[in-house]
Amino acid sequence: MEARDGLRTDIGKGLQWLRKSLGLTQYQLAALAQLDYRHYQNIETGRVEVKVETLNRICEAFGIKLCAFFAVTDRKPWLIDKPTRNRGGGELYVFRIAYEHGSFRMFEEVRHILSNWGHDLSQGHRENLERISYPCFETDRSGRCLWKNAAAAQLRIAPAGGSLKELFFNGSDFENFLSALEPMFGQEAHSLYREFNLRVAAGEDVKTAAVLGLKPLSAKETASVFVASVDISPHSVPHPKLLESMS
Repeated sequence: MEARDGLRTDIGKGLQWLRKSLGLTQYQLAALAQLDYRHYQNIETGRVEVKVETLNRICEAFGIKLCAFFAVTDRKPWLIDKPTRNRGGGELYVFRIAYEHGSFRMFEEVRHILSNWGHDLSQGHRENLERISYPCFETDRSGRCLWKNAAAAQLRIAPAGGSLKELFFNGSDFENFLSALEPMFGQEAHSLYREFNLRVAAGEDVKTAAVLGLKPLSAKETASVFVASVDISPHSVPHPKLLESMS
C-alpha cells in the first residue's frame, strides 16, 4: 500500500514539475490533454490513481513518451530544479529534445544551453537571449534571419531579412537545415537537433556545430522559431547519448 501511495505521489510531483516547467496552469494542461480539470487536479495532487491510458494522454500533451515520463520520476528533478514563473525547469528541455531526436548527443555545451536557456529559447524571450553567449537567431521556414543576438552578430551571421545560407551554412547543409526545421512549423515536432558544418565568419573557417531549437508545446502553429548553435568541433570522439548516460 505504501509503495502504491509513493508511486502516486511521484507521478503527481512529476506532472507538476513538467507543467510548471512549461509555465502552464493546471487548467491549461488539462485542456491540452483533453481531461476534466478537477480530474487532472486530483491526479497531480495524488488524490486518485491514474490509468495508464490517461497518463499516456497527459505525456502526449507534454510532448514526451510514457517511458520518458518515468525516467523523469526516477530522477526526481523537482528536488533540485524548481521552476518559477520566469524560468522553466531545464531538465525538461533535455528530455524533450532527447526523446524526439535519436541523433541527440549529450555534449556538456548542449546541456548547458538547454538547462539554462531552454525556457527562453522555447518562449522566444529576446531580451534574455540577447545575453546568451552562444549564437542565437530567429528564423522562418525559408531560412531567413529575422533576428539575431549579439553573439550571432559578432560572427557576421546573415543580416536581418537575409538568408542564413549566405554566411552561416556550409554547402548542402542549408537544405538539410530547412528539412530539419520544417516539422517545427506544424504539429510534428517541438524541437530541433542537428549537427552541421557552419561558417563562423565571412572567411573560410568551418566548424562543426550542434544546432538546436525549441518551441512551446502550447503553440499549435508558429511563424518562426528561435534557434541556438554551439561549437562542438573540439570533440573528436563521440559522446554518449542521453539514454546511455542515464544507465
